[in-house]
Amino acid sequence: MEKGQASLRREISNLRQTLTAQGADMILRVSSTEVELDLNYLQVDFLSTLDGKADRSIALGAEFLEGLDIPYEEGFEDWLRLCRSNLDELREKIAATASTATSLETSTKNTSASFKTKLAILPFTHWTTDPNGSALASSLVEETSHVLSRYATLLVIDPATSLSFGRKDEQIAFIKRSNLRYFIGGNIRQDGNRLKITVSLTDCQSELKIFSKKFEGSLSNFFDLPDEIAATLAPEIDGNIDRNEKRIAAKNPVQEQGAYELYWKANAAFRNWSAESIGDAISLTAAVLELEPNNAWAKSLGGFCHAVLATYQWSSDPASARLIAKDAALKAVEWEPGEPIVLGYAAGTLALIGEDIENADRLVKRALEMEFPTSGIFFWSGWIDLIRRDFGAAQKKFETCLEINPNSAVRPFMLSGMALSRLMQSSFEDAEAHALEALQLLPKQPIVLATAGAAKLATGKSEEATSIARTFLSVGGIETLSPLLKDDREKLIVTALVEKVSEGKQFDIAQLFGQPVA
Repeated sequence: MEKGQASLRREISNLRQTLTAQGADMILRVSSTEVELDLNYLQVDFLSTLDGKADRSIALGAEFLEGLDIPYEEGFEDWLRLCRSNLDELREKIAATASTATSLETSTKNTSASFKTKLAILPFTHWTTDPNGSALASSLVEETSHVLSRYATLLVIDPATSLSFGRKDEQIAFIKRSNLRYFIGGNIRQDGNRLKITVSLTDCQSELKIFSKKFEGSLSNFFDLPDEIAATLAPEIDGNIDRNEKRIAAKNPVQEQGAYELYWKANAAFRNWSAESIGDAISLTAAVLELEPNNAWAKSLGGFCHAVLATYQWSSDPASARLIAKDAALKAVEWEPGEPIVLGYAAGTLALIGEDIENADRLVKRALEMEFPTSGIFFWSGWIDLIRRDFGAAQKKFETCLEINPNSAVRPFMLSGMALSRLMQSSFEDAEAHALEALQLLPKQPIVLATAGAAKLATGKSEEATSIARTFLSVGGIETLSPLLKDDREKLIVTALVEKVSEGKQFDIAQLFGQPVA
């Protein structure tokens, strides 16, 4: 037994030296009675030993627990032979299906999950006399992780993993090893009966803090703080990441970027909302699909951009653009039928080209039935409710969307949707307030202009409505909105009404908003 213990100590020592030399000493945990591998650091890809590219002589030539010997212990030898035999059988089974598995692996690599921005929330440091200080720090990490996981563009590391790294050197190693794009950190300080909490977001590539926010709370409100802070913090974190990713993608040359960067560059381009920028976004999504042919995020975004070109008459062949848009939407859903981003863009595409609204409605309802519907799904569902003339439901969807993510890049479209909903329900002052905020954020967008002009007219401000209407006409007028307006009353209120005001004609507002138009 003593020889066996000596052999074990020697092999453990050799292993620790090897791991330390590779900067991976944290993988092994050794006490006087136990040896444990931390599985949070390990990822085993057995298929890589079979694909002909790995060093098979190393991967398959070594024996399980080779070098570990306990003389005269036949029970140990029997157990070791059994384990090695089981591993040999496993090798044979995997080798027999390697081609199928490799094909599946390749298909998985082409999915849109690779576009999600990877981040983790590190343990909060705390200086409090309250015995619950540590519990508060952990709760903040867990609750913020939970809320951020609802955002479709984010991939949040399980807090159980990140909370296990208390030391600074462990956290740095974890950040590098996990290939994080961002990490969130913070601290908690006590000042009498008050708690002061600081949270920051750091870009792992530049190592710069791009966002920081301070919170205060009472010790008496201790257990409510994590929920309140997470609810406030999450949309701001998401908004800052979204803006930073677009800024990074926009400034870097296309030839130096991979699929992730190209997608975000396309995302940034199409939000500039011009014929040129939409065309750039289409080219960029096509480049992504060359790298990852089955990437549903790129396919659905490209389809939506084609729908925009067709609807706003920015294409020389709108009919072909519509066909491309519809095909891309349906293909993307076929590839990833359970991905909220894909379902949203596909539904938006079908709505924008004026086809198959019922199918678009089914797509957003499918996404709404998921465990954590995203703000984007409420956005698309709100617009589809508007098209289907369910104005009350649309209003609630837009309100929910703004509540989840008030800093969203599509905020002006949310506000215009809310304005249109209120306008159709004869709440003119509310409609005007929403429409004007949208107009400040996006002053050249047709639906924003049309809604603002109609709201101004409804509140009796004809001169201001006329000025807005002229701008609306200059960017395409009624033709740009025809797919969104399904009956004569909506068209009069949102488009034809504004156009006629620009020509100096007067209307009976009560007739238009108070009763159906014949």
